[in-house]
Amino acid sequence: MKSLLVCIALCTAALTARAEPYTYLTTVAEPGDGLYRLFRRYKLPVEACYRDQFFQLNSLTAKQHLHAGRTYRLPVLVYAYNGRSIRSTLGVPDMAFAKRIQAYNRRLEKTDAKSGAYEQTKDLWVPYGYLFCDDDGDPAPTPPPAERVDE
Repeated sequence: MKSLLVCIALCTAALTARAEPYTYLTTVAEPGDGLYRLFRRYKLPVEACYRDQFFQLNSLTAKQHLHAGRTYRLPVLVYAYNGRSIRSTLGVPDMAFAKRIQAYNRRLEKTDAKSGAYEQTKDLWVPYGYLFCDDDGDPAPTPPPAERVDE
């Protein structure tokens, strides 16, 4: 019986240790922030796919307003940059895709939204839609994987 409990505990620990390799970017709303202003600050398109994910991440409806001082999760995935390349960090072979992500990060590095280059901060930001929306801004047929939970 005791060995069965130990086995269950080890299996549970192994399953909970497996997590997705990203978190969602968070930000604190400033006075006057609405969804459009917040998205503009982070260079995100205000397409249905992004809006829907924002509402889902924050358990909001489209009719609810943002509140200054409250923390919100954005539809931007934050990966731990591996120091080698965007492609190896994300496990994707597409160079054009990696360049698009690099360009997004570089645009934000020039603003107050991002504190530095992903090569130094080790935080690679990937807009949700780059991975999970089609070219028209609609949700792609494949749902996103679960979010990594940091302890």
